[in-house]
Amino acid sequence: MPNRYPPKEPTEILMMKIVKIRKTIVKKGKPHQQTTHNQHIKNFREIRFFSYIWVSKASKVTEFRSFFLLIFLFTQLPFLSFAQPGEYLSEYSDYPALEKKIKSLENQPEQSMVYVEMFIRKAKKEGNADNIHKGYLFATFNSREEIQLKYGDSLIVSSIKLNDRNKTGEALLSQALVYQGNENYEKSLEYTLDALKIFEETKNLYLINTAKYSIAEIKTFLGAYSESNTLFIETTEFFRNNQKRIGNTDYRLYYLYSLLGLIGTENRLKHFSESQNLIDEGKAYVSKNREFLGYFPYFVSSEGTNFYFQNNYPKAIEKLNEALKLYDDKWKHLTEKFYIGMSYYHLNQYDKAIPYLQLIEKDYDETGKLFPEFRPGFEAMIDIYKNKADKDLQLHYIDKLLIITKKENESREKIRTRLEKKMGETELLAAKKELENYKKWQKFAPIWIGTILIVAGLLFYRNRSKKLRKKISPHSEDQGFSTTETPETIALSLHNDAPFTAEPTEITPTTLPLTEPESSEPTDFSKYAPIRKETVLLIQKKLATFEEEKRFTYKNIKLSSLARDFGTNEKYISAIIKADKEKNFNEYLSDLRIDYFLQLLKIPENKLKSITELSEKTGFTNNEMFHKEFKKKFGVSVKQYFGKD
Repeated sequence: MPNRYPPKEPTEILMMKIVKIRKTIVKKGKPHQQTTHNQHIKNFREIRFFSYIWVSKASKVTEFRSFFLLIFLFTQLPFLSFAQPGEYLSEYSDYPALEKKIKSLENQPEQSMVYVEMFIRKAKKEGNADNIHKGYLFATFNSREEIQLKYGDSLIVSSIKLNDRNKTGEALLSQALVYQGNENYEKSLEYTLDALKIFEETKNLYLINTAKYSIAEIKTFLGAYSESNTLFIETTEFFRNNQKRIGNTDYRLYYLYSLLGLIGTENRLKHFSESQNLIDEGKAYVSKNREFLGYFPYFVSSEGTNFYFQNNYPKAIEKLNEALKLYDDKWKHLTEKFYIGMSYYHLNQYDKAIPYLQLIEKDYDETGKLFPEFRPGFEAMIDIYKNKADKDLQLHYIDKLLIITKKENESREKIRTRLEKKMGETELLAAKKELENYKKWQKFAPIWIGTILIVAGLLFYRNRSKKLRKKISPHSEDQGFSTTETPETIALSLHNDAPFTAEPTEITPTTLPLTEPESSEPTDFSKYAPIRKETVLLIQKKLATFEEEKRFTYKNIKLSSLARDFGTNEKYISAIIKADKEKNFNEYLSDLRIDYFLQLLKIPENKLKSITELSEKTGFTNNEMFHKEFKKKFGVSVKQYFGKD
């Protein structure tokens, strides 16, 4: 979905606007002769509006500025005494006029809030519960951060007082969007799922699909593209065929949002032909429905990312620049700029890539927020400055990426979802240490050079002596074991957390199968009764995605949490696992983790890692649990398993 709010205006700019307007009023000491009465009214309104914003902003900066502004207002507003407040408020004395004004300022949320607060005050004074609720709804769309969350809470409370379950669900969903905007995905998901539960109770299909769209957005931001793709397919299909306007909501917008979300996940999953077909569908729709023509650039931008993921970087740059020229709004459009920068990076045109990627960094520095999608930009900057041999800037971006990684890891642990990344925290720390050591080396190089030459000579002599001894030794290495090690000692060292140096014993499918055998026979759905066939197929698909994305490696997974993620109940999942795998849920989860552990052992770079280190990556809560489940599966301990001939 496009950004909801335009950039904030700095307090200095607002102050300049107030001064400029005042100068148009007071010229050469003749305030009443320079402008018409209507112009004075307009100036008065603008002074009130910008002063309101200035105070609200300045109060967050310094008390001194707020004090100065109050003095300024009290000394200057008497010039406007002829413009009575009644003249200013009279044309907005009824709800339709206020609502029309609020909607006309939808792209200027701070200015709109002046009228939103008038709307709320009027509704409270009259005790109009419906309009109080509507006012809070306007406020959640036009305020920000803490104030926005407070209005969101008020919206939920007012909906409960109205005793309207759908409005309560919509209020929860609105609050979820606020948390999502603040990158608190855990809270956002919690509120969205609560809203979805209400909508399922009321059987409101429009709101059910609105909630599903919101969940799909969260999963997309967190990198769970297969799951979000499934949800976007559902919501796009629904809103493609159901485009009513209900109340203030035009559900044609949700069709466009779902379509853009689906295109994004299709690109990520490399379904490029499907993506292009959807782009063409979107272009045709907005061209036909001219009121949505402002969305045309978003589909052009989607073409650009389509080309990017196909590694057609010149075409990606062309389309993304085309989209930027077509936009007619105040948004930053960082997505387009990010992919232009990354395209130049992949073309090795580093000097062109840097300015675009620096825009992502600047926004992160200003907001403290970074979409997971933009993380590779920082990885690219590390690589760029590595190629430029600029150690200082390389270290700068490593430090920044470490902070980002820490935040990502905290979020991932809370929501149990995996973020796509190339460089983990361990690799970043290693790179940082290497660079810091390099800088120390530069500082003390004159002292160390002589020492290194001496040590190198000694090592050369020592290695040469070893080679001579090996030539005359009657022993030789066998199957990766040293002359002083046996399978038994290696198994013991593995159990005691020493580095892994031996291959695990290969187990044939006839003894200890690692995967379930696939059956070519048609599925007998009677074994799943009373669960419907469609539900069985959907849960089976979600379980396959769960395994494919290795989400079983997240710690503290429970059947209840998986059922919530799947949008079903625990009994259905348990019954389907029992029917398909002939295991209960805990056995199923444990077997997936142990099988994954055995796969990790086959990766060459894991040869020197310990059993404990690898088992921690499988999702077991602790090492003892891993050893217990391993023995339960294979009938032997880890030590005995690796000690077999």
